[in-house]
Amino acid sequence: MSLTIATRRALLSPGKGGGAWCNDPRYLADGQRPAAIANFRDWRFAITTVAAGSIPSATAMDLGVMREATFAEWFSLTAGGYNYIAQDGSEQTAAPNIPRQDWTNGVRQFKLNGSTTNLLLNSATLATQSVSTSGNIMTLSFYGTGTVTLSGAVTAAVTGTSATSRTTYSMATPGGSSITFTPSGTVTRAQFEAQAFASPYVGTGGGVVARPAEVAQMATVPTALLNRTTVTAVARMRPQFTVPEFPYRALIGTAGTYQRIGTSGANNSLAQAYDGKADLTATLGSGGAWMAGVGVACAWDAAGKSLCGNGGTVTSDTAIPHAWATSWYLGTGTAANTADGWYDEVVIYPFRASDAALAQIASKYP
Repeated sequence: MSLTIATRRALLSPGKGGGAWCNDPRYLADGQRPAAIANFRDWRFAITTVAAGSIPSATAMDLGVMREATFAEWFSLTAGGYNYIAQDGSEQTAAPNIPRQDWTNGVRQFKLNGSTTNLLLNSATLATQSVSTSGNIMTLSFYGTGTVTLSGAVTAAVTGTSATSRTTYSMATPGGSSITFTPSGTVTRAQFEAQAFASPYVGTGGGVVARPAEVAQMATVPTALLNRTTVTAVARMRPQFTVPEFPYRALIGTAGTYQRIGTSGANNSLAQAYDGKADLTATLGSGGAWMAGVGVACAWDAAGKSLCGNGGTVTSDTAIPHAWATSWYLGTGTAANTADGWYDEVVIYPFRASDAALAQIASKYP
């Protein structure tokens, strides 16, 4: 049953329902409200007051009546307890399955990382050793003021800055070769991994150690909203990745590799939406610009889908996206292809936004 006008007004008034924060005009698209907001900057969450079972048939107006919610009503997080930067600048370790509210960039953001493996042994204090190369971009990181000299497939001398600051060095590597790492001075908490950035430190002993991906599966209500036949989804984040070690990076994805909204292309310069049938891309911007923040928005209905990245040109197709899965994630539900980085916000609208509105809401966090 539809809510009365009086009920809608009561729930949408400041201090009630979703409260004044989620009634901010910046959330409007085509003059209509979203049905769910996850604002990681302020660590506030809102979801529709419509029960999950009624979401498929509910009107956009009724779904736009929101209430305050919790992180757990948006996501179920599986995480191993990784490091993050606290508001005071100190490095902390999160408890298992607790979201990392990370302040690396001077603001609160939800930090999410995919899987990785530290290929260096006895990493607490680095000793000379050789490591096979993958043919990908690989990254060395460590703490301390010492120097790590690289020889073999890559030659370089990387000098650290302090005991509390992490030094990183990314490099192109050939496949089927190896690099020898020779430390001098103080080199601690060293890591070498097959990706183009330094992910949270993984300590090792006599063998390499793999860290599983953090998995942020969306809860019942956001999932039901994304599985409507007509919907618009927006993700805003600051990437940690810089070049495409994988063909794509998913900001919002599924348990497999076939449905996602994210980035792709050279230097991940394209917004991308793939529904299991047709790939759709839109210009996102050059690496230097978009590394400060990414906003990707995708809208779909029975007629096809539209996509926009960072307020650029909207692209559309007529592929009917019936292949969307029943489980949704921030990032993906797989070990790889998560868009590693700092998430600012996710917004879900219960209708297909117009191209003009899509270009407006496909923006980085203000």
